[in-house]
Parts: sequence; C-alpha cells; structure tokens
Amino acid sequence: MRISVPDRPTGRLTDAWRRCVGTGRLELALRRDYQDSLALIQRDIGFHHIRGHGLLSDGVGVHRPYDYQGERRVQHSFSYLDQIVDAYLELGIRPFVELGFMPSGLASGDQTVFWWQGNVTPPESFPEWADLVRATVAHLVDRYGVDEVRGWPIEVWNEPNLAPFWPGADRDAYHRLYEVSAHAVKEVDASLLVGGPAISPGADDWLLPFATFVTDRQVPVDFVSRHAYTSGPAQHVPFGTHQTLAPAADLLTQFAAPRRHLAGTALADLPVHVTEFNSSYRPDNPIHDTAFHAAYLAPVLAGGGDLVDSFSYWTFSDMFEEGGIPTALFHGGFGLLTHRQIKKPTYHLYAFMARLGDEVLARGDDHLVTRHPDGRIAVLAWAPVDVTGLAPPPERHPLALSIPLGAPPPRRRSCSARRSARRPATPGRPGVRWAVPGHPAPPARRAAGGRRAGPDSRCPAGHRRPGGRGRHPQSARGHSAGAEPGGGRDAAVVGRRPPARAANRGGPEGATVSGGTQTWRQFGDGPLSRITARVHILLVVELLLLLSTLPGLLPVLLLSRDPSNLPVVALFLVPVGPAVSAALYALRHQRPDVTDLRPARWFWRGYRANAVGVLRVWVPTLLWLTVLAVNLAHLDAVGLPGWWVVPLVLIAAGVTLCAANALVITSLFDFRTRDVLRLAVHFLVRTPGVTVGNALLLAAAAAITAVSSEAVLALFASIAVLAFLRISDPMIHLIRKEFTA
Repeated sequence: MRISVPDRPTGRLTDAWRRCVGTGRLELALRRDYQDSLALIQRDIGFHHIRGHGLLSDGVGVHRPYDYQGERRVQHSFSYLDQIVDAYLELGIRPFVELGFMPSGLASGDQTVFWWQGNVTPPESFPEWADLVRATVAHLVDRYGVDEVRGWPIEVWNEPNLAPFWPGADRDAYHRLYEVSAHAVKEVDASLLVGGPAISPGADDWLLPFATFVTDRQVPVDFVSRHAYTSGPAQHVPFGTHQTLAPAADLLTQFAAPRRHLAGTALADLPVHVTEFNSSYRPDNPIHDTAFHAAYLAPVLAGGGDLVDSFSYWTFSDMFEEGGIPTALFHGGFGLLTHRQIKKPTYHLYAFMARLGDEVLARGDDHLVTRHPDGRIAVLAWAPVDVTGLAPPPERHPLALSIPLGAPPPRRRSCSARRSARRPATPGRPGVRWAVPGHPAPPARRAAGGRRAGPDSRCPAGHRRPGGRGRHPQSARGHSAGAEPGGGRDAAVVGRRPPARAANRGGPEGATVSGGTQTWRQFGDGPLSRITARVHILLVVELLLLLSTLPGLLPVLLLSRDPSNLPVVALFLVPVGPAVSAALYALRHQRPDVTDLRPARWFWRGYRANAVGVLRVWVPTLLWLTVLAVNLAHLDAVGLPGWWVVPLVLIAAGVTLCAANALVITSLFDFRTRDVLRLAVHFLVRTPGVTVGNALLLAAAAAITAVSSEAVLALFASIAVLAFLRISDPMIHLIRKEFTA
C-alpha cells in the first residue's frame, strides 16, 4: 500500500536527539584516540553536549587535600579539567556537567563503583563539598565566560536511587546533597542551570518527593533529569549474561513519565533531560553491536523529541571502562563506535538523523519524512523489529511513499534515492564479520587505519548499493530486512547493506580466512606490491572487458571500413556500453589490497546492477552518432553543402562527451535517466577540465583506431577506462557533494 506524504508539514523535528551524548569517565578525554573518535562523531552527527561520570573523582584531580602545620587544607587543581573542556570545545561540543563522584579525600566511606573505583559515598563535610562545587563552577566561569557556561546544564550526581551509586539509595541524603550543590552553583551565578535527580528507570516514585522537597525548601532547580533503559535484569548464563528486552515504545513511555508524575507541581513546566538512554544498561550486551539495534532505536529518535528536551545516547564510544578495559574489538559495548573507531549500525542511524530536515511531513512505524528549508526531502526508513524473537524475521519489509516535490522553480532540483538491500552473508554487521575469522585481536596501527574503511565502511553517499536500484523519490520504495543504515541525502533506508570493502572479512591485515580458520600470509606494502596489485586489477578488468564485448567486437574487426556498414557497427557496439560501465564500477570500488583482490566480483556486480540503466543512455547515443556519421559520409547524397561538416562534427563531439558523462554517472550513482542526462549536460559546462580531458582521450582513441585498428584499442581498454575514471574524478566529487551527500 502506497502512503501519500502531504506537502504541508505536520510538525517539527527538534534536535533533542542530538542535544547530548554520553561518554566514559571524563579523564578518557585526555587520550588522543578518544579525541579522534569524538571528532569523527562530530563530523557526521554533531552533538551539542557531552555528559560523563568522574568530574570530581580522583582521576581528574580537582580535589587535592593536604596538611599544613597540622591543619587540613584543600587545593583545587584544574589542570586536567581544563584540558578536557578545551578538547570538547575545540570539537564543537559542550559539557553537560555531572557533579560526581566523591573525591576519596572528601568521602565519608570507601564504597566504590566500576573498575576505576569511583567513590559513591556522601561527603564527610558538606561545607567542603560546597566549596569544591563552588570553586569548580567558578573556575569554569572564569576560564570560559559566564555566557558560555550558562549554556552548560549542571546535574547533581548519578542514579542516587540505586545502592551501587548512593549508599542505601537514601533519598533524604540525596536531597541534602542536591540542596547544598544547587545553592553552591547559584552562588557563582544565578543564571546557571542546575537540576536532578538523575534517577534510573523504575524510580519514578522519587520524582514527586523531589519536587516537594525543592519547593518546600526553595531549592533552585532548572530542569528535571532521568535515565531510560528497556532491558530486564541480567541473568547469568554460560559464557555471558541474558537479558529480556521490552519494545522500543517503552523508552518513549519512560521519556514521558516525568511530565506525567510532576503534573500540578512547581516543576511541571521545567525542561526534561534524559541524560542516559539505551536498550541494555550493561556494557557487554551484544545487542549494542547489531543491526537490530539501529532499527530498534529508530522510532525512538524519530519521536522522542516530542516528549523531552533532550535524550542522551549512552555512549558515543566503546572507550568505556566501567567494567574494565575492553579486551575485544566487539564486546557489546554501549558505543556508537568501537574503541578502534569502527562504526556500528546505530552510528549510521544517528548519521542519517543528522541529514534530515526540520519540517516533519509524515511519520509512521517504519518511516520519517522531512523537508529542509531549501525544499529538499529527506526520508528515513527502517524495518520494525520484533523484540520477542518468536516470529521469524520477514525477508523484506516493503515501504512505498509518494513524496511531494512541489518546490517552485528554480528551486526544483533532480532527485535521487538510495537503498540498502539484504545480502546473503553478514552485511551491515561488522561484529558478525569480525567473528568469522575467530574474533581476532585489535589490528595494528596501520591495519586499524584501513579497518575504519573495512568491515563497516560507508559507501560514498549516492553510490549504488549492489543488488538493486533506488526508486524515483516521488514513489520511493525501500526494502529493508534488518537494521543497518544505508542511504543518502534524499533517502536514507535503515536496512542491511553489503560491505563496501570485503578485505580479510574483518580479520587482521595479512590474514586470509577459510572455514573459520586463519592462514597467515606475509605481504609487503611497498611500491612493488602496490604496482603488482594495480597491474593484476587492470589485467583482470581487461580480460573481462574483452570477454563481455567479444561477441560484438569480433564482427566489427572483420567488417570493412565502408560507410554502408555503420548501422551494423553500431549494432555490434551495443555490448560495449554495459562492459565499460562495469569496468568503471570495478575500478572505482576495488582497492589495491593484495590480500583480497577480487576485481572480477566487482565487475560482474557492476554489470548486473548497471546494465539496464546504461543501455538507456548508450543505445540512443549510438543511434545519434550513427545518423550523424551516415550524413557526414554522404553529404552530397543528402544535399548538404560542405560547410555542414563543421556543425555536424561539433554536434557529434557534444553528444559523445555528454554520453561519456552520463556513462560515469549511471555507473556510479543511482539517478533517474532524465536526471542523469541533465547532470551530464550540466557538468559538460561546469567542469571544463573533465570535458577537455575526455575530448583528448576520445581523440587519442580515434587516432589509434585510424592509424592501426580497433583491436589495438581493445587491448588497452582497461587503461583507457582507468584514465576515463580519473579524468571524471572532479565531476564525481561534485555530484557526491551536492546531489547526494
């Protein structure tokens, strides 16, 4: 059933979904790999704030007590804190400050939580705690300016309703901590934002007493905070733990709970921040690494902003040490990224959200349609998931949308759609691919750099996903069978996708995998190895070009060069178009990795995916050129004067160059045929370097054919196609940037 999307917006998509993100303990921000991971997150998603534990714990080193002449004194050191906040601000993200945990020199007990032993006991001296809070906040104001820090919410503690985070889950003791902390913050500046109680799921009974306490005692509160998770208690089973999972709608119910419970209180109209949310609250649950997880959370990101002012995904990276230092690349960590910057499926869900517009045109159980201010339509679609696991997952999830394209000229632009398709193996699930070679250890430094583009590399925006062509956005159909995002500017489908690179199937560099075991081979990475790899790719592509065009080229070689044979030559050249397109596809996608050279796979994949679209461009081009060539060969017979040679040659050159652009666009992108032609003509003028380069390449091919024969040109076809691809790089870059990404 087709869903007609209205042209008028039905609401607005707020940025509550990316207003904050969680992190491991704050001192991790001193590490270079942490900052590199956060920079990647900010480039593709752009969170506004970041929240983590441990600001006042010993690891950051703010509270420094000492004895002087028998008297206890305290020094406040902000060296690490300054480096942490500086790093955040340089990356375009601001702190969502959590006041916790307790410095050991101020703690009233020795109860700790996590592997890094954050002390969770109340302060031995509340006045000294107030001094610590006041000094820390005042330092932030002095260093970064009061106007800046007024935009940093300050939350008091973390999940005090749980005994592991607050001894005995003593509510009255927390109220006292909150009162002292809130007054200390406001003493620095009355406009600073402070709030709580930062409770965990299942503790809604804390909300009304908290509201009563702050109202009766006139304690400042600027926002209400809580956490949301949907997994049940952990049940220990052999080799791990088991948790039940509630439907994702339960997260939205938890989001709505504070306003429901606080209705009629003085806190009813305050902002609500969900400062942690995820499916499982454990940092070792494999669901976090799966494609299922992306589809599970998609409706939450699509609708959560209607209920709360922010909801913070816990956490952005697997650089997270609550349970200890991660020992495996994929271990069920919370992160959008692994600790080696491999993008998990949920990362792509967030990256797609960042491409949506702010006007909501339609929202359903499996889609969100938005519009940008410039009229662009962006669609996020996903396959709803069954958390019970009782029903087998469907092979496909069809979705048909009729999208309005009512922007008046000159705003009306060509449109594109992109789809991720279910494949036979393990697409879109880097954790599964990593398991195939036997859970290898984290890669070496050089291999890690390649891995970011390996098991979960993002196919350049707008590039075709093998296995299917996208539909015209006015009738966009997405078929997603899992939950791994794939998509572009105008359409993003959360489904499963094939890997952009199949190097090593997720194993270490230099390992080939067969039957789940690793066989090690040593390969060099010097110039000779790279040259050998490129030669191998070109030779294979050359052989495939000859094989796929031989039925047409062989008769052409046998025909005499008589003008009467031109229509027959054109007929025999029909197979050349799909073959050249497949070669372009293979050379564009195959990397010169000597451990996994499979240009033939990419060639035939490109051939199958592109053949129909290429023929729509190639056959009319051959017809045009045949008509022009016949007229040029028989000027006298058709009654044309000699000067007609010039315009006819120019028209033939223009048609050929336009067709060359169209061939590249059809091979590497997924546009409608008429949009391909529009772009081909547009870039004929816009990228003169590409046009001149292709003209010279065609002239050289014509000269070789005239001087020798078509056979010589065929023997060097792969080199010619590679040159054609390199000449077209500027056009490819602009199309990806302006029409897809």
